[in-house]
Amino acid sequence: MRAQRNSSRGYSLIELLVVMAIIGILSLITVPQFISFQRAGKMKSALRNFTMDLRTARQKAITQNVWTRVEFQPATADSAAARTYQFVQSSDRGATWTALAMRGGFGGNTSNVIGQGSGNIKELEKAVFFSWTNFTDTDANGRIDITFLPNGTVTIPTPPANTPPPPAGSLYLRTLWNVRNNQITITVSPSGQIHTDATHV
Repeated sequence: MRAQRNSSRGYSLIELLVVMAIIGILSLITVPQFISFQRAGKMKSALRNFTMDLRTARQKAITQNVWTRVEFQPATADSAAARTYQFVQSSDRGATWTALAMRGGFGGNTSNVIGQGSGNIKELEKAVFFSWTNFTDTDANGRIDITFLPNGTVTIPTPPANTPPPPAGSLYLRTLWNVRNNQITITVSPSGQIHTDATHV
């Protein structure tokens, strides 16, 4: 009886090319979607972190009976300065201001929190920046001020007459990436409540 020989046949060149073409088409579809999803996630993360920091600054004003202030510098294009914001506090009703340490901040003592800084400076996600606001620079130091008082309220400047929306006490977080919601309006009410609205511009 003759032994049967096992033979294995490899893939043909045409089969390999078809598989490579399918992989290429799938990557053309999925990679841009993944990049867009990742960028939208960075925008949401920047919004979440900044609004949480605003609420923390307000809470510190209430619990520590001090004035707290968030300072930032909006610009028309992304830059390190337009992404950075800092925290200061005053125990003498705004006469003098000192650094307010925040969890995860830099620019100060970083030994208090293991693995995280505790300085008074923070930064938005890369490519997300402050682009506009109708808050003002109340102390003429070149940075815009959001000031929380010990009762939790916010000092909001009175806008000029016939000012179009958004309402007083607003600022924009913006990215130049092509994502669905590339601009978020953050509005702080006089009582200190925070509202957000995402749009595409």
